[in-house]
Amino acid sequence: MPRWWWLPKKEVTCPSCKYTKATQKPIRKEHITPLAGAFGDEIHTDLWGPLPVATIGGCKYYVTFTDNHTQYTTTSLLHTKDQALQAYKVFANWAQTQHRAHIKHLRSNRGGEYMGNEFTQFLQNQGTE
Repeated sequence: MPRWWWLPKKEVTCPSCKYTKATQKPIRKEHITPLAGAFGDEIHTDLWGPLPVATIGGCKYYVTFTDNHTQYTTTSLLHTKDQALQAYKVFANWAQTQHRAHIKHLRSNRGGEYMGNEFTQFLQNQGTE
């Protein structure tokens, strides 16, 4: 007898699954634009929060940085949104030290945490667009 003999032979889909999947748009499997040429050429970032429940350390936000060339992603937990600049500085220093890569383009949703004077000034000083 097969190991999973108790599973139904037909695929079972609950009404909720059918309803939610019916409203999803198909996701393209290929990139429309080519990937960046090297690590650090283009970094995508997003900040999310506040989390409905804080972490054990009291963090209610997180920020992600994704390299377009390698798809390497790192996540940093934050207590407040204004810590996004410090998280970016840590990521930029890591990229420079570990990959000898200077970040050329930073792509974001242009949220307030990225458009502040201090963040913009830092990017300009680094030569990052």
